[in-house]
Amino acid sequence: MDTHKNAPLTPKGREMMVRAVVDCGLSKAAAARQFNTTAKTVAKWVERFRAEGVDGLRDRSSRPQSSSRLPPPQRLPRRVRRLHRHETERHDPSPI
Repeated sequence: MDTHKNAPLTPKGREMMVRAVVDCGLSKAAAARQFNTTAKTVAKWVERFRAEGVDGLRDRSSRPQSSSRLPPPQRLPRRVRRLHRHETERHDPSPI
């Protein structure tokens, strides 16, 4: 992922912040002030760093893992049939 020029924390900045907490003993609140973010954000990056190392500090997709707008499985086939019927009616190649 590309990082825009105004991004507050790049992966390298996150590593510096996390190492200040983990290696140098800086509190999460102090690191948050120093790196212009929140203690909750610092805690999140420290947790990822401890679990995954430097690789955990890379950008991740913000795409949702699931969509609450999907229909329940029991209703899906009928909707699919209805959409398919509508599409075939709209694109009927026979002359009028």
